[in-house]
Amino acid sequence: MSPKSAARSPNGSRTYRPKGNPKTTNQSGEVASISSMHAEVVHLATVESLTEEIRGLVYERQTLRAVGAGAEQLERNRIDLVQRQQDLVGALIRRYLPADLDAA
Repeated sequence: MSPKSAARSPNGSRTYRPKGNPKTTNQSGEVASISSMHAEVVHLATVESLTEEIRGLVYERQTLRAVGAGAEQLERNRIDLVQRQQDLVGALIRRYLPADLDAA
């Protein structure tokens, strides 16, 4: 494996993660200094917080239906609900997948 690994951040920029050798290069091939490198911190929602968000979205959907909301509002709620459910699946996998299987 190379002394550095590169990954794309959500905004499409390249993020370097040095492994062992602190000298990494930027996209121009120049040696990047510590001050020019940045770390991206990702805050992952917990199973519990996602469950609460889903509960709120379900309540919102029931309310929207009860007051006769339009299709656009219901669709927006449905998309939010599906996204939170997918996030919950990921959180549950991170929580319960054995570490040795995750590395494979």
